[in-house]
Amino acid sequence: GCLAPLHCTAPGKAMLAFLPDAEQDAVLSRLKLERHTERTIVTKRDLTTEIERIRTHGYALDKGEHFEGISCVAAPILDLHGHAVGAVTIAGPSSRFPASGMAERGRLIRQQADRIARAFLS
Repeated sequence: GCLAPLHCTAPGKAMLAFLPDAEQDAVLSRLKLERHTERTIVTKRDLTTEIERIRTHGYALDKGEHFEGISCVAAPILDLHGHAVGAVTIAGPSSRFPASGMAERGRLIRQQADRIARAFLS
């Protein structure tokens, strides 16, 4: 295992997007947006835009933002209040994660995250 930055990984962004607003604001105020690749989000404005996209679609993407050549899709596992308690993710070589299939992978991961949440909440 390793620690990975919130701002440039799909599971990190998925969980960040679904934190309670006050907690999200506190995290964003402390977050250092360090560049890892040419595609890493490095401004709060761009990260805020990405968080809005994630909330709308229900899943997050990492298209080589943390590691060059690695893409990832993740969806948050939400509690009864709609706040993230974990995330489900798949990752692989970017050559096997074409942009044309990312939305479908996102929907599938979102379904699995919802299934996991229902199992825990039952």
